[in-house]
Amino acid sequence: MIPLINASASPAHAHTSLELSTPSNNQSIEFMPAGLSASFDEDLIEIEGEVVNTLELQSVDGTKYVLSSATIAGPTVSATVGAGDYPAGEYLLKCRVGSGDGHPVTGEIRF
Repeated sequence: MIPLINASASPAHAHTSLELSTPSNNQSIEFMPAGLSASFDEDLIEIEGEVVNTLELQSVDGTKYVLSSATIAGPTVSATVGAGDYPAGEYLLKCRVGSGDGHPVTGEIRF
């Protein structure tokens, strides 16, 4: 499990944790996958009219890449990768989700 940072959490409370991701943390891949996802240990919340759950893709040098709007299916947030060139190197998939208890949870997956 990869712990995610929750800026508003106190140490005494357990919050949502990342269980799986595509790609996984520190995974070496040959080609950028068509879709990226992160699955957590509880269903994510959605708030009508607000963007609560997001995924962002960037290289470690800060170059940002286009993703579709994030979609939610139970505990999983996912997005489609935009067409384009993805040079060899390290990437970060940044997550921001609304946990089942309403707290925002942020983190990143490096691959």
